[in-house]
Amino acid sequence: MGISTRSPALLEVSRGGANATWPVDTAGKLPFGGHALGVDSVTAHGPLLNGSGAVTTVSSWVETQQGANKDQVDLRWTVPVSGTVQLKVRVDKPEV
Repeated sequence: MGISTRSPALLEVSRGGANATWPVDTAGKLPFGGHALGVDSVTAHGPLLNGSGAVTTVSSWVETQQGANKDQVDLRWTVPVSGTVQLKVRVDKPEV
């Protein structure tokens, strides 16, 4: 059975080492090999830890259409962190 595609695609990302940029590959989960045009949400699942292993509160933002196929996003943090988050990544950009 192949990979199930959706938009938005729900992705879980974990990093064991603290980094200020987390590249996120949609791994073929967007329909029709689509570009990652939007991110609806980023939700931490558990604490985010700084480089010393202490729980920290940080802000994040995303850079869409990354990678050779524009199907990746870069999740950026104000300070390097590790932990687990879930992202909802879209192939469309809804009007606001």
